[in-house]
Parts: sequence; structure tokens; C-alpha cells
Amino acid sequence: MTGEPVGELQLQKLTVRYGHGRTATTAVRDVDLTVPAGRVLGLVGESGSGKSSIARSVVGLTEPTTGRILLDGVDVAHARGRTARLRHEIQMVFQDPYSSLDPHLTIGETIEEALLAAERRQPPRSRSRTRRRQQVGHLLEQVDLDPDRSRSLPSTLSGGQRQRVALARALAAAPRVLIADEITSSLDVSVQGSVLNLLTGLQRELGLTVLFISHNLAVVRHVCDDVAVLSRGRLVESGTVTEVLENPQHPYTQKLLASVPQLGVRLFTEPVDDHASAKAARTPTELDGYHSRSLERVSQQQI
Repeated sequence: MTGEPVGELQLQKLTVRYGHGRTATTAVRDVDLTVPAGRVLGLVGESGSGKSSIARSVVGLTEPTTGRILLDGVDVAHARGRTARLRHEIQMVFQDPYSSLDPHLTIGETIEEALLAAERRQPPRSRSRTRRRQQVGHLLEQVDLDPDRSRSLPSTLSGGQRQRVALARALAAAPRVLIADEITSSLDVSVQGSVLNLLTGLQRELGLTVLFISHNLAVVRHVCDDVAVLSRGRLVESGTVTEVLENPQHPYTQKLLASVPQLGVRLFTEPVDDHASAKAARTPTELDGYHSRSLERVSQQQI
């Protein structure tokens, strides 16, 4: 793909089920979604709609039941051998920065560990501990942290600082795609803006493709180029932020927007587990799809 943007992420008929037989729960149902290279797509929906299940499938933490996950046209969900290394070019930053960092490792050791994993995919001549330590300092500077913080433990940092470290660790892998899963929801309001501004700045500087998961439409409007709306595991509407948020076509999207009393107020406060919510999913004939803003009603047989 020389001369073309890299980092296009595609989901084709992605389905994620938990359990087996009659007790099986479907969290994601036949989702088709494309995140264009170099753009930020916001994945929105109430808690339990399947957002995190999609994210975990993309990075390999959850095995898709059916469907494909393509990175620049290569199926990384079923990749083997050299192709399997492409999975490392999709990195994820989690909601809780403290639980995602090893409390026994210094910040520098955490980032160096990620650099070492990336080095194993490179020729031996590019491996150097001195070089890794220099890269640690550079990565900390990229996320607006003092390189001297490399000797600190996570417990000595604020929530915002820990999330910056999580970003630095993700960038250590030189990813094509970054998944940001509710990355500011556990932070104080006073630092949420600075972390979001950092993310958008890094995305533009590095040309990253970002799947931005959130339940806050005000944040999505600020950060994203495109948006896709999930309802009970199904994709019901997608398009540019302006198209979807200013002229929503699906009743569910309209309801989401109507539920926001003012800009910046969180949509959903009740945490619901993906698995439990999916059990209440509607039958396939009860949802219509509005994909890529074609405004063509998807036939009941297709969904």
C-alpha cells in the first residue's frame, strides 16, 4: 500500500457470543464497520451495547464467534505466523489506567517492556537497551510527562498522569490503530480535557487511526470525525459526526441525543455488563439499520 494511508480497520459481520448452548449471550451481532485510515471514529451507545466487546475482539482479548477483523485488508483475527504480528499494530488504552499498569514496575520499566516486545518483531541489529531508554524518555515527552518520571511507580502518579503513561506504552508499539476505551471516564473533570487534547494532538501528529469508545456524545463531537451508534449489539447508524449528531435518522440515535440535557453531561450513569445486557437483545426483525448515511432501510431479512 505504498503511497496510501495505512491503518484502515474493518469489521465484517462481527459477532461475539459468550457461553454455549442455551446459556449463550450475544454481545455483538453481525457488525459491519470501517474506520478509515487516519480518522477518528466514535463508537457510542449505552452501557452494555457491545462497545467494549468489539474493542476486546479487535485487540485479541476476546475471540470473535464469527466474522473478520481486517487491518489494511489483512484478517488479523485469524492470522498465523508473520501475519499474526500485525495484531500488535493495534493497541488499546483502557478505562482504568491504574489497573492496566503493573504496580510493581516503574513507569520506565513498563514502557521499556512494550518497546522490547516491539523490538522482537524487528531485525536484531535494531535492538539496544540504551536505545530503548532513550525512547522511553522521548515517549514520556510525547505525552507531556517529565522523563524523570520514568523512575516513578504508578501509585505515585495522578489518574491523568497514569493515563498519559498508558498512552505512551501504547505508542511504544508504533501502532497503526489505537483503541481508546472510555479513557477519560474515570478521571477528574479538571483533567479530562487535557487528556483528550493530548490524544487528538498525537492522532494528528502520528496519523493514527483511532476507534474512540464513549457514552458521552459531547466528547465524541469534540474528538471524532465519524461516529457509529450501537444498540444492544447491533450497529444502527453511522456517518460523519455532523451527519449523525445534527441529523440523526434512527429512533435510537434520536433518543440518545434527546437524553442529553446539556453539552458535556454524561448520557449513561448506570453501569451494565455487556454480557447481561445482551441477553435482552431484540430479535433480528425488531431493528432497522442506517449505515453509511445511505438512508436506505435495511431489509428485515438482512438484520
